[in-house]
Amino acid sequence: MAHHIPSKKLLRLLFAGGLVLAFIAGPAFSQTPEEVLVRESRSVTFPLPRQLQLLESEDPSVAVVEVLADGKARVTGVSVGSTRLVGRDHSQVPIVIRVRVVRDERLSPVKAH
Repeated sequence: MAHHIPSKKLLRLLFAGGLVLAFIAGPAFSQTPEEVLVRESRSVTFPLPRQLQLLESEDPSVAVVEVLADGKARVTGVSVGSTRLVGRDHSQVPIVIRVRVVRDERLSPVKAH
């Protein structure tokens, strides 16, 4: 059985189409981080890719999130640990952002003996 090898012209067309799709889809998702690092008892603000219907912390004992009117989200570290922010936009497209809360050394310094 003979295998069909795509022509260079077809490969160029597919590659160009992929670049166009990446260019169109890229900006919508590129502003939102995949992971947010926040210090305990501190907040971090970042832009959201689109208007969300819902965004919640899976573990509010680790971090809480607030969606701001200017299209940004504010994550506040509650206690050291990891959780995820999960939500969806009005089209039901999901968004998931990992959150890692670390100890703020300025608030609770480690003493050397």
